[in-house]
Amino acid sequence: MGAGAPALPQGTGPALSLEEASVKVRTGGPDDEPEDARLPVWAGELPLTLTMGEPRPDPERQVEVALPGHLARLAGRTW
Repeated sequence: MGAGAPALPQGTGPALSLEEASVKVRTGGPDDEPEDARLPVWAGELPLTLTMGEPRPDPERQVEVALPGHLARLAGRTW
């Protein structure tokens, strides 16, 4: 997000235009029945991860404060 952009509300995710969908929450690829493989619909995985970027201090801060360790440890972490 650019400077001055509003923060995204909690729970924001990708918007997909779908007429009908099914979701399975598990690990691994599709495990469809053999007859489902002939259906004219897309099937597969859409991996979704959350990665913490590098911390960027507020450039407007008047006081210099070191980055707390608990935040430094999150940098680069992926869920």
